[in-house]
Amino acid sequence: MKEEKDDLEKTVESLRTALRAQEQSSLEENWNLEVTLQELRSQLSDTQSTARRFESDHKRPAKLLNATRESVDQYKNEDERILIRLSSTNSKPNTRPNSLRLAMLQVCSMINLIYSHLPSASGAKLLGMQASLNLTRF
Repeated sequence: MKEEKDDLEKTVESLRTALRAQEQSSLEENWNLEVTLQELRSQLSDTQSTARRFESDHKRPAKLLNATRESVDQYKNEDERILIRLSSTNSKPNTRPNSLRLAMLQVCSMINLIYSHLPSASGAKLLGMQASLNLTRF
């Protein structure tokens, strides 16, 4: 009977030791999972802030591009109106030379305005070409 009691006490003690070891292992695993969770939350926060920064950096050039496109469209429409006026004045037989010269100056002025809104390299090149025009013969 004493032997059975000793055997049972040894079994209980070994089970308690195993339980403590398992609890310790579970605590370490929970700690590691908490540390991993904190790292992932930090990475998520960094990624979200980077995404917001990229989004705001993208909005500014997109707005500028849309405004530039609208301006170019307006200049094209104005250019078409001037060209229509110019062609209608060319079709009239009693057209005065001064009105033709005025129309050409208006066209050149619109071209200068359009090219001033273009990137500097292409705009400067085209402005130089326009400056070399001789308008006195019109």
